[in-house]
Amino acid sequence: MIARGVTDETLDTIRKCGIDLDQWLEGFKDTPTSVRKTVETIKTHPLVPKDIVVRGFIIDSEQRPAFGR
Repeated sequence: MIARGVTDETLDTIRKCGIDLDQWLEGFKDTPTSVRKTVETIKTHPLVPKDIVVRGFIIDSEQRPAFGR
């Protein structure tokens, strides 16, 4: 990241905020669980008003579109 312009200071700040960059950058193994967790994180974030509807979607990139065949 440093080669791309992200400073050590920025990385330290991110770590101090409790973000595990290694885990975050790894991605996820279970898509439905990851989507549910992300939706819950957003819904319960203190800066997101309680009346905001938060939904999660999974796109199957392996399927061909039903149109244009």
